[in-house]
Amino acid sequence: RDQEKSKMNWKLLLFSGTCFSAHGWQVPSVKLTNGVEFPMIGFGTAGGIDRTVIKGALDLGYTLFDTAQATEWYKEGELGESLLADQRKKIFIISKLHPRDHGYYRTLGKFEDSLKNIRTDYLDGFLLHYPHCWPELCGQDHVAEGTWKDSWRAMEELYAQKKIRALGVSNFDLSQLKELVETVAKVKPHFIQNYFDPWHQDREVREYCRDHNILYQGYSTLGTQWQNQGLKTNPILSDSTIAKIKEQRPELDEGQIVLRWAIDNDVAVIPRTSSIDRARTNLNLDFKLNPGQMRALYDLNGVTPINVDNQPDHDPDLRLVGELDLVVKNHYSFDVAIFWESDETEFDSYGGAHSKIFFSGEIEAKGDAHHSTHVGHKFIVKKVDRGDMSNWLVLESFVVAEGETHHHIGRRGEL
Repeated sequence: RDQEKSKMNWKLLLFSGTCFSAHGWQVPSVKLTNGVEFPMIGFGTAGGIDRTVIKGALDLGYTLFDTAQATEWYKEGELGESLLADQRKKIFIISKLHPRDHGYYRTLGKFEDSLKNIRTDYLDGFLLHYPHCWPELCGQDHVAEGTWKDSWRAMEELYAQKKIRALGVSNFDLSQLKELVETVAKVKPHFIQNYFDPWHQDREVREYCRDHNILYQGYSTLGTQWQNQGLKTNPILSDSTIAKIKEQRPELDEGQIVLRWAIDNDVAVIPRTSSIDRARTNLNLDFKLNPGQMRALYDLNGVTPINVDNQPDHDPDLRLVGELDLVVKNHYSFDVAIFWESDETEFDSYGGAHSKIFFSGEIEAKGDAHHSTHVGHKFIVKKVDRGDMSNWLVLESFVVAEGETHHHIGRRGEL
């Protein structure tokens, strides 16, 4: 049903396919709502991908490259060093603003830095990388000049000056995307880049994007986020559903299967690899999966991709617990932020031990939001404020109960 709706509602994004890979097949592309052509297959450069690999990807026929200002993960300059002058107009370049640089004037300045690094006078796509900072990302005591809303205003100005061809956001949940589209933006976002793989299909955000003609681009589509969460191997290589499809299609590998499935669900992809051979294979998607194979991958959403061989060391019971969708209702008259408290421990500058917390999303006043979570997960609720998230006022906390589908916060009244 999700796939059928995808085909029905995708009205303004028309497949046009104008570039060819080294294999000779036409790489699909779409036209954004402003007429800008957007390749559905791109090359991710996270992890410090260097110019040798980027040049190899260019030779293979990749025409979209994704980078960012986050020097922890990306090197914009390596992309700039790789491009020849006569290649620039043929290549779609995306970069992203680090949340530590939120603020109107700060955004204008950092955008110019990206232009210098990439050796260009415009960017095809420019995104807000995250809606907020947290200590591990921006530093314990960092206070940004402003908010993502201030940065969006600066990006709209750059768009009007034709320095950006398409605007977007990354890592925005449904409530944040709604606020941007329905309240903040004068220029609506043309695309969003969020985490997407067979087990985490981000369906609500994708449905909203379809309804508002926003292109959805997925990152970590080939399962890399799960190893960051403690799995011993990439589930793409160990999942029984994908293995069964590979048995039916022995000429394909696991990555090709997942990437083709994503594209046929209107999800643009940016697989990252340091292997030229793997980059070549990722671009060779001139085939179709049958409806049964498409449905089998669709049904993986919400499943924790863990088996005996892929069991994480830190949580032996995780494979027994399925992912659930929890609706959290905010009864407060102000916006709140939700943080997941993990079992991991971190130490402050005084040597004190604390549970590590991770930003999960915002919920607007009197609104609600969906969170993919597990039974037993603990969440902390804070009042949204300016400055460092670690200093925001803690309002309450809760633990997800078995069978729980809705949780209410703020019923005790405001503080």
